[in-house]
Amino acid sequence: MRNILHLLLILISVGNSFGQSKDVKEIENTLSFNKEYTTNIVSLIKASSENTNINPTKSIDFAEEALLESKKIKSLYYEMQSLNKLGFALFVTGNYSRGLKISLQGQQLAEKLNDNNGILSAYNNIGNIYRRQGNYNGAIATLLLAKKLLEEKKLSGSNIISTLGICYLETGQTDLAIKYLQDAYQQSLRVKSDQISIIYNRLGDLQSKLNNIPLALEYYRLGVATATEREQYRWLCFNYLSLATLYFNQKQTDSSIVYAQKAISIGKHKFLHQTQKAAIVLSDSYNQLKQSDSCLKYLRMAMTIKDTIQNNKEESEIQNLLFEDRLQKIEVAEEKVRLAEERAHNLQYSAIAVTLILFVITFLIFSHSKFANKATIRFLGILSLLIIFEFINLLLHPYLGGLVHHSPILMLSIMVLIASLLIPLHHKLEHWITEKLIEKNNKIRLAAAKKVIEQIGR
Repeated sequence: MRNILHLLLILISVGNSFGQSKDVKEIENTLSFNKEYTTNIVSLIKASSENTNINPTKSIDFAEEALLESKKIKSLYYEMQSLNKLGFALFVTGNYSRGLKISLQGQQLAEKLNDNNGILSAYNNIGNIYRRQGNYNGAIATLLLAKKLLEEKKLSGSNIISTLGICYLETGQTDLAIKYLQDAYQQSLRVKSDQISIIYNRLGDLQSKLNNIPLALEYYRLGVATATEREQYRWLCFNYLSLATLYFNQKQTDSSIVYAQKAISIGKHKFLHQTQKAAIVLSDSYNQLKQSDSCLKYLRMAMTIKDTIQNNKEESEIQNLLFEDRLQKIEVAEEKVRLAEERAHNLQYSAIAVTLILFVITFLIFSHSKFANKATIRFLGILSLLIIFEFINLLLHPYLGGLVHHSPILMLSIMVLIASLLIPLHHKLEHWITEKLIEKNNKIRLAAAKKVIEQIGR
């Protein structure tokens, strides 16, 4: 009978271990999320991604809304995705300080979730921002970490490799630039990447640097063709600007004017940095042609765009404060819910502990009564042992889960270890719990019998 009960104890520990330990992603998937909320978040993230190369301001709006909705349903996965999309959209609009802050948050969350694609996305954002800020050491170091992860997980990342290549080109390390840009080109062809247009653009920059002008022009034209076909207006603006700059440097002013005007027509009100550069190229081109009115016109345009960029930064800071305030309100509400749940759990633990103490007291009182027999006391002793084990399991599970990251095998091993420690402890205490109490109970019954006999004798 004892062996059967002990086996039952271990089986209960095994069942609880498997029932309570779940992988983080499994918990994420089994939470009772509102399906409408989840579908809305996915749509917002998709919309943010689609608008990055079309209208980056809208991309920011969609990503911010996705982030707020993700926090409402406490989805770390969607929160991480929203942060990465938001970080990249902020990079595109030139808001590098906030973009870097958001991207670092996305990286931390992706590492917590052990999501390789999320980590790579954050690395890509951070590397691009460092490059635009002129921090080439930081950019190259970050992108090399991304490259290492790509190789370890056997993943494709032509956008990361091409950005690494252009960093080397801009720092005068031409050999490494050739290597990585060619690698990016081969990868993009192999996986049919949607990044091929910007890779053509960077290959054009490389050939322009090497003074291979015909080949540079060919790459820029290929970039224009693929960007036009895929309606990637940001990349189209980049390639038009590169063509305008190249023609200007080659003293082909008429062609330079044509492509600079095309860049402005696409980038106006959307891609301000590229539009400003195109306006400067136009001003310089008309200056070469001695057309002072047009030269002054586009110089003023460049100055106006510069002021707009500065105003946008100030407006963005205000919007950022408002967004942070909304986030803070959500976090405060979440903290109130968490504290309420914690209080409820503490009350439940207290109730369980009080119930356990009352059970033990009742057991002790009952064992001293004349109604208890050996079998009943032994059964109650085993039952109390099972209750104590379950209470220990309930208390330790949250801490053990965090310690072993909810690994089923490790949780099982620890719970079996606890059960195996309780069983010999039960053997040692059994004499006190049962035999001693049974002995006392027998004395009580004997004393009661003597009183009955004395009464009968009288």
